[in-house]
Amino acid sequence: MVQYSYRVLNYLIFICPMIYFVPVNKIIMLERQDNHIYAYGTIGYTYTGDEFAAEFRAAMVAGDPVVHLHTNGGSVSDGLLMANTVKAAWRPVTTIVEGMSASMGVFFMLASTKIQCADNAMIMVHAPSTWFDGGNLQQLRQEEAKLAVCDEILRNILATRGIPSQIIEAWFDGADHWFTAAEAKDAGLVDELVGAVVSLDAAKPKEKDEAAALDRRFCAVLDSHISIHDNINMKNLLKKLGLAETATEQEAIEAVAALQTAAAERDTLRNNQIAEILSTALSEGRITAEVKPTYESIGKTMGVDTLRQTIAALPTRKSASSLIEPQGNVAHKKFDDYTKEELLRMRTEDRARYDALLDAKYKE
Repeated sequence: MVQYSYRVLNYLIFICPMIYFVPVNKIIMLERQDNHIYAYGTIGYTYTGDEFAAEFRAAMVAGDPVVHLHTNGGSVSDGLLMANTVKAAWRPVTTIVEGMSASMGVFFMLASTKIQCADNAMIMVHAPSTWFDGGNLQQLRQEEAKLAVCDEILRNILATRGIPSQIIEAWFDGADHWFTAAEAKDAGLVDELVGAVVSLDAAKPKEKDEAAALDRRFCAVLDSHISIHDNINMKNLLKKLGLAETATEQEAIEAVAALQTAAAERDTLRNNQIAEILSTALSEGRITAEVKPTYESIGKTMGVDTLRQTIAALPTRKSASSLIEPQGNVAHKKFDDYTKEELLRMRTEDRARYDALLDAKYKE
């Protein structure tokens, strides 16, 4: 095979990671391979708690279960079923956060015996919220009571990790609290940081010889601090570049340059999509300018689809003032004239007006 200079090898080491990187948000599924379960997507939507439990029981027969997790959260009830299924396991369970674990995903992963987290993954904790779809006053109060129960259950799950109550209280203030992998470990949410998982193929168990070859390729392309040794598998690198084993040094450089151009075009398109999504989210009141950089980082590290899913899960927000009729309007709205969303927002941001409208309703 043609011998390559350090110049070509350095090009390959710095540029080739994009060949392998497959954003996990592009792969949404619940899949099992032996004792490994791949749970990618929204809990209760992409897959149900029942479906996860069935796959988990099958995985436990094959060995100690390993759950590969990437989720923006989802249903509390489905997540609790999944968590209780894991807690009831008679084998030790490891959960590996491969991209993101947010909202209910965090409370699910805490059920595991060991929680590992990719060192470039993200964790998000917040208080539970409701998607109450409207109804009468009694139904609204029932929904509030149910939400309070969920709130208590999730607080207790965090407390079992030894997290102080004052910290839990701060996390349940209604805002989204994002952590890097290292910050999540310091906060007690994960046990151990592991190397980033760059593709689903890389995550899945391999035959012994195939796994060794995969490790050698990743060693060559992912670590810019390694020394160049004769055992680097250039054959596989050239294959990924679409070149023959006999390709010249110049051909390799040209192939890498083409990849650089394609990567730049891809990044420009991605950044434009992220900007458009965040601009819409700001105008709809789903996020504030203060947290925009956090969501921008999600888009750049986790992918546009994950950002879109995460933003879509956030409620649109209205200020309390928007719930009040203008001063000059003679026909003031009554309690039953407001939507469910308006009442919930008013109860949080303008409790005095909410109580006054409620009292007026019962005095009618």
